[in-house]
Amino acid sequence: MDCAEHPLIHGKAGSCPSNWRDPVYKDMNTDAEEYDDYHTLDGFPTPFTITRFKNDDMTRQYFLVHVKYNQDLPADFWSVETAERRIKK
Repeated sequence: MDCAEHPLIHGKAGSCPSNWRDPVYKDMNTDAEEYDDYHTLDGFPTPFTITRFKNDDMTRQYFLVHVKYNQDLPADFWSVETAERRIKK
């Protein structure tokens, strides 16, 4: 599956990779994401490996261990106070 067909592309549809001009040096830069290691969960093809590139150099890579869809969240899940209590310091 190429980036034009993938539903998880940031920016407008078909804009993978995204190109932008550096405002200081005026050169063109490229940001891209690759999705791999798909598993079908609850009927959704889900990538368990996400890799980000800048100018063809890998900058970040995520490896998911588990994914859950349609989870019931407590009513105060998005409150700042509750989030502060959940964060371990």
